[in-house]
Amino acid sequence: MPSRTKGANVSGPLLAVRDLRKEYRLRSEGLGRSNAVLVALDGVSFRVEEGETYALVGESGSG
Repeated sequence: MPSRTKGANVSGPLLAVRDLRKEYRLRSEGLGRSNAVLVALDGVSFRVEEGETYALVGESGSG
């Protein structure tokens, strides 16, 4: 990633995510194949501007 010159103007966000979706295919236990899908994220959007700090916190034991 290129370094920035101190005091340089940055136009736009440092990071922009729009309509993020993440799915996991579940393994089948037993005979046959399973087509089951677990949707972990659906339609998540966010922007991180210069100087902002974010934290993602889950339930206890969420990994």
